[in-house]
Amino acid sequence: MTKPIQILIVDDVPDVRNTIAGLLTDEGYAVCAVDSRVKALKALGAGRFRVAVLDVRLDEREASNQDGLVLMHEIREKYPSVAVIILTGYASIEMVREALEPDDKRESPAFSFLQKTEMDQLPECVRRASSRQQLPTFKPSQECEITIALEPRQRLLVRGRGNIRFTYTSTNPLSLDPARFMRLGSERMMGTLDRRFLIKETGQELYRLLFEQHSPVLNGYHRALGRVTKSQYLHLVFESTRDLAELPLEFLFSEDAGGYLALLHPLIRQIRRVVTQHTPISAEFIRHLAGSREKLRVLLLVSNTKPRIDLIDEIGERLADLLAPVSWLDLTYVRTEAATYSAVQEMLRGCEHHIVHYIGHGGFHEDSPEQSSMFFWEDGNWSGRVMPMTGNELRLLLQDSDTRLFHLTCCEGARAGDTSDLLDDDYLGIADGIIQAGVPSVLGYRWPVSAGRAQEMTLAFYRSLLRHGSPELALLDARRELAARNKDDLTWASPILIVQS
Repeated sequence: MTKPIQILIVDDVPDVRNTIAGLLTDEGYAVCAVDSRVKALKALGAGRFRVAVLDVRLDEREASNQDGLVLMHEIREKYPSVAVIILTGYASIEMVREALEPDDKRESPAFSFLQKTEMDQLPECVRRASSRQQLPTFKPSQECEITIALEPRQRLLVRGRGNIRFTYTSTNPLSLDPARFMRLGSERMMGTLDRRFLIKETGQELYRLLFEQHSPVLNGYHRALGRVTKSQYLHLVFESTRDLAELPLEFLFSEDAGGYLALLHPLIRQIRRVVTQHTPISAEFIRHLAGSREKLRVLLLVSNTKPRIDLIDEIGERLADLLAPVSWLDLTYVRTEAATYSAVQEMLRGCEHHIVHYIGHGGFHEDSPEQSSMFFWEDGNWSGRVMPMTGNELRLLLQDSDTRLFHLTCCEGARAGDTSDLLDDDYLGIADGIIQAGVPSVLGYRWPVSAGRAQEMTLAFYRSLLRHGSPELALLDARRELAARNKDDLTWASPILIVQS
């Protein structure tokens, strides 16, 4: 059964609020009515609304109040898939101009502007707004990028791209014990109460070894910083071979730089000697699809196997609610009861979806990393055995796919084994198997995170992706959102993003 379209109503007058709610409920919409901008932003955080109907004056005691227009701009910035309808009893030429005047991209902040004397037109206006063809429009996602090539006992190479171009080579080789830092980033981190302290200490030491001991890297970083308008527009790319996949670069920390680099810039991994036939997900790629009358195809796989965690299914529901209304996106949503092992095999074999997002359990296999797995029920409706889908199998299934981003919301999806494991195995974990298949981008967690924090991270990531069209910026925004709430909860430090350009 199709869920009703959800509409947000924001008006501080109870009688008016109830009238609008009744009018739209009679039309079959699911309505949420609130009385303030603050409550509206909280409701929008759930990401479930296709249309927002806003009063302009949200405090009748203050004649100059225009919180509704402030909220209109906030919705356009944070929730671009939500169409705004202004419905006010105090219209002015200035208000109409602010709401409907197109910008340089020929877009208006509001879909429509009505006076409350025209309330009989509201149902038709909501119908048109909810079915509008919204083309993707993104803010600039990148002004500058520096790539730092890492190889122990070799000199570092740093390259600048975008609105700055340079190539520097350090004069001294990289003095780094990868195995020691990998231990700091995994087992030791997971089993101590001093995780926040250890992350900072490890990050400071890494910054000293990679930046401060190599003046070309530090100079290139500072030079690039001077060429961007915001720190988020400087992308940091660390290029290495597979043996450094577990190096905790996401911990990099410098007081002088302003803290954790992963909270300042999009921080990306790149693996050498991996061949991909496809470009990664980007604003340019999505706009190209729209220009060709195609949509960004997303496959959402939810698999709540043993131990059953109800929040796994809720993450899927909330993400589907966020993505389904976006007109330039085509969502295929497969719930747990239908996500059987054989069905998922067929969907991933030569997969035609640009983004595949798995939400479920994950497991890292210590003795044989290529056997690290996602899990699915053997039969439908939560029955049969629980079947592992390994990194080795994913490599074979995805090798001829059109997938550009594989998003792993599961435990240890991005964890990798040591290169000594390659003596017996071909792949170092789930993410490594996917990357070796030629998928340009993989996003996953280094260590287990709670389902509640995974939900926050997932929704924050996609809200930003809808704004920017950039997975790199989306992950940065999600990290920042979780760190702002509680920096001691280290979920923000766990994700690893690998992008092959």
